Amino acid sequence: MISEAIDNRRWRIAKTLKEARAKTSPKLSQAEIARQVAQSGLTHVTERHISRFELGYMEASTAEAKSIAAVLGVSTDWLCGHAPAVSSSSGSTVAGVGLARAAETQSPPSTKTVVASPPASKWPPCPGPSAMVRGNEESDSNYRARLIELRAQTQKMLHTSGLPAAEWRQWRELERLIADALRNDP
Repeated sequence: MISEAIDNRRWRIAKTLKEARAKTSPKLSQAEIARQVAQSGLTHVTERHISRFELGYMEASTAEAKSIAAVLGVSTDWLCGHAPAVSSSSGSTVAGVGLARAAETQSPPSTKTVVASPPASKWPPCPGPSAMVRGNEESDSNYRARLIELRAQTQKMLHTSGLPAAEWRQWRELERLIADALRNDP
Protein backbone atom coordinates (compact mmCIF):
# COMPACT_ATOMS: atom_id res chain seq x y z
CA MET A 1 0.00 0.00 0.00
CA ILE A 2 2.85 2.39 0.75
CA SER A 3 4.44 1.74 -2.65
CA GLU A 4 1.13 2.66 -4.34
CA ALA A 5 1.03 5.93 -2.42
CA ILE A 6 4.62 6.70 -3.39
CA ASP A 7 3.90 6.05 -7.07
CA ASN A 8 1.11 8.64 -7.03
CA ARG A 9 3.28 11.36 -5.48
CA ARG A 10 4.48 14.36 -7.47
CA TRP A 11 7.92 15.85 -6.92
CA ARG A 12 9.13 19.42 -7.42
CA ILE A 13 12.58 18.87 -8.88
CA ALA A 14 13.29 22.29 -10.42
CA LYS A 15 16.29 23.34 -8.33
CA THR A 16 18.01 19.96 -8.18
CA LEU A 17 17.37 19.17 -11.86
CA LYS A 18 18.97 22.45 -12.89
CA GLU A 19 21.91 21.84 -10.54
CA ALA A 20 22.46 18.26 -11.68
CA ARG A 21 22.19 19.19 -15.36
CA ALA A 22 24.75 21.98 -14.90
CA LYS A 23 27.22 19.56 -13.27
CA THR A 24 27.12 16.97 -16.07
CA SER A 25 30.19 16.96 -18.25
CA PRO A 26 29.62 17.64 -21.06
CA LYS A 27 26.46 19.48 -20.04
CA LEU A 28 23.38 17.54 -21.10
CA SER A 29 20.72 19.48 -22.98
CA GLN A 30 17.07 19.23 -22.03
CA ALA A 31 16.44 17.51 -25.37
CA GLU A 32 19.11 14.87 -24.64
CA ILE A 33 17.66 14.18 -21.18
CA ALA A 34 14.17 13.87 -22.70
CA ARG A 35 15.48 11.49 -25.39
CA GLN A 36 17.16 9.22 -22.83
CA VAL A 37 14.11 9.26 -20.53
CA ALA A 38 11.87 8.38 -23.51
CA GLN A 39 14.20 5.49 -24.38
CA SER A 40 13.78 4.15 -20.84
CA GLY A 41 10.07 3.68 -21.52
CA LEU A 42 8.51 7.02 -20.59
CA THR A 43 7.75 8.03 -24.17
CA HIS A 44 5.48 10.91 -23.12
CA VAL A 45 8.42 12.89 -21.67
CA THR A 46 9.56 15.53 -24.16
CA GLU A 47 12.05 18.38 -24.09
CA ARG A 48 9.13 20.62 -23.07
CA HIS A 49 8.48 18.41 -20.02
CA ILE A 50 12.11 18.68 -18.92
CA SER A 51 12.00 22.46 -19.39
CA ARG A 52 8.80 22.77 -17.36
CA PHE A 53 10.22 20.52 -14.60
CA GLU A 54 13.35 22.68 -14.46
CA LEU A 55 11.37 25.94 -14.35
CA GLY A 56 9.08 24.62 -11.61
CA TYR A 57 5.89 24.78 -13.69
CA MET A 58 5.36 21.02 -13.48
CA GLU A 59 6.02 18.40 -10.86
CA ALA A 60 7.52 15.04 -11.84
CA SER A 61 5.86 11.73 -11.07
CA THR A 62 7.90 9.17 -9.17
CA ALA A 63 8.62 7.23 -12.38
CA GLU A 64 9.72 10.41 -14.17
CA ALA A 65 11.94 11.44 -11.24
CA LYS A 66 13.56 7.97 -11.11
CA SER A 67 14.26 8.00 -14.84
CA ILE A 68 15.64 11.56 -14.85
CA ALA A 69 17.84 10.76 -11.84
CA ALA A 70 19.23 7.71 -13.66
CA VAL A 71 20.04 9.79 -16.75
CA LEU A 72 21.78 12.46 -14.66
CA GLY A 73 23.62 9.95 -12.46
CA VAL A 74 22.16 11.19 -9.16
CA SER A 75 19.96 9.48 -6.59
CA THR A 76 16.22 9.84 -6.78
CA ASP A 77 16.16 10.96 -3.15
CA TRP A 78 18.55 13.82 -3.88
CA LEU A 79 16.66 14.86 -7.02
CA CYS A 80 13.39 14.93 -5.05
CA GLY A 81 14.98 16.95 -2.25
CA HIS A 82 14.93 14.27 0.43
CA ALA A 83 18.65 13.82 0.88
CA PRO A 84 21.57 16.21 1.08
CA ALA A 85 24.11 16.09 -1.71
CA VAL A 86 27.32 14.34 -0.74
CA SER A 87 30.40 14.56 -2.91
CA SER A 88 32.11 11.27 -3.53
CA SER A 89 35.85 10.94 -4.00
CA SER A 90 35.32 10.93 -7.78
CA GLY A 91 33.62 14.33 -7.56
CA SER A 92 30.19 13.18 -8.65
CA THR A 93 27.10 13.92 -6.58
CA VAL A 94 25.73 10.92 -4.71
CA ALA A 95 23.03 10.86 -2.10
CA GLY A 96 20.17 8.99 -0.49
CA VAL A 97 19.05 5.43 -0.24
CA GLY A 98 16.21 5.34 -2.76
CA LEU A 99 12.62 6.28 -2.10
CA ALA A 100 12.56 4.47 1.25
CA ARG A 101 12.80 7.85 2.93
CA ALA A 102 9.67 9.00 1.12
CA ALA A 103 7.85 5.96 2.51
CA GLU A 104 8.53 7.30 6.00
CA THR A 105 6.45 10.36 5.17
CA GLN A 106 3.52 8.08 4.35
CA SER A 107 3.15 6.87 7.94
CA PRO A 108 -0.15 7.58 9.69
CA PRO A 109 -0.37 11.07 11.19
CA SER A 110 0.42 11.37 14.87
CA THR A 111 -2.16 12.60 17.37
CA LYS A 112 -0.08 15.70 17.98
CA THR A 113 -0.64 18.45 15.39
CA VAL A 114 2.28 20.68 14.49
CA VAL A 115 1.55 23.81 12.51
CA ALA A 116 4.53 25.16 10.63
CA SER A 117 4.54 28.62 9.14
CA PRO A 118 5.09 28.70 5.38
CA PRO A 119 8.52 29.82 4.23
CA ALA A 120 8.78 33.52 3.49
CA SER A 121 8.71 34.27 -0.22
CA LYS A 122 10.92 36.83 -1.88
CA TRP A 123 8.03 37.61 -4.23
CA PRO A 124 5.25 40.09 -3.44
CA PRO A 125 2.10 38.24 -2.42
CA CYS A 126 -0.78 38.12 -4.87
CA PRO A 127 -3.48 40.51 -3.57
CA GLY A 128 -6.23 38.14 -4.74
CA PRO A 129 -9.77 38.95 -5.86
CA SER A 130 -10.30 41.25 -2.87
CA ALA A 131 -8.13 43.85 -4.66
CA MET A 132 -10.84 44.14 -7.30
CA VAL A 133 -13.59 45.26 -4.92
CA ARG A 134 -14.97 48.65 -5.92
CA GLY A 135 -15.03 51.27 -3.17
CA ASN A 136 -18.25 53.29 -2.64
CA GLU A 137 -16.48 56.57 -3.35
CA GLU A 138 -14.81 55.38 -6.57
CA SER A 139 -16.10 56.65 -9.90
CA ASP A 140 -16.30 54.29 -12.87
CA SER A 141 -13.22 55.84 -14.49
CA ASN A 142 -11.15 55.61 -11.27
CA TYR A 143 -12.19 51.98 -10.74
CA ARG A 144 -11.32 51.09 -14.34
CA ALA A 145 -7.94 52.86 -14.05
CA ARG A 146 -7.21 50.95 -10.83
CA LEU A 147 -8.07 47.65 -12.54
CA ILE A 148 -5.83 48.50 -15.49
CA GLU A 149 -2.96 49.31 -13.11
CA LEU A 150 -3.55 46.07 -11.19
CA ARG A 151 -3.62 44.12 -14.47
CA ALA A 152 -0.26 45.65 -15.46
CA GLN A 153 1.16 44.50 -12.11
CA THR A 154 -0.19 40.97 -12.64
CA GLN A 155 1.27 40.79 -16.14
CA LYS A 156 4.65 41.94 -14.81
CA MET A 157 4.58 39.17 -12.19
CA LEU A 158 3.49 36.55 -14.74
CA HIS A 159 6.50 37.40 -16.89
CA THR A 160 8.99 37.38 -14.01
CA SER A 161 11.55 34.61 -14.22
CA GLY A 162 11.73 32.26 -11.25
CA LEU A 163 8.26 32.90 -9.82
CA PRO A 164 7.19 29.63 -8.13
CA ALA A 165 4.43 27.77 -9.94
CA ALA A 166 1.87 28.02 -7.11
CA GLU A 167 2.33 31.79 -6.88
CA TRP A 168 2.29 32.09 -10.68
CA ARG A 169 -1.13 30.34 -10.74
CA GLN A 170 -2.52 32.82 -8.18
CA TRP A 171 -1.32 35.78 -10.24
CA ARG A 172 -2.72 34.17 -13.43
CA GLU A 173 -6.14 33.67 -11.85
CA LEU A 174 -6.19 37.31 -10.68
CA GLU A 175 -5.24 38.47 -14.18
CA ARG A 176 -8.09 36.41 -15.67
CA LEU A 177 -10.60 37.89 -13.20
CA ILE A 178 -9.42 41.43 -13.98
CA ALA A 179 -9.73 40.80 -17.73
CA ASP A 180 -13.30 39.54 -17.23
CA ALA A 181 -14.17 42.57 -15.08
CA LEU A 182 -12.74 45.01 -17.64
CA ARG A 183 -14.54 43.24 -20.48
CA ASN A 184 -17.92 43.28 -18.68
CA ASP A 185 -17.61 46.79 -17.18
CA PRO A 186 -18.76 49.50 -19.65
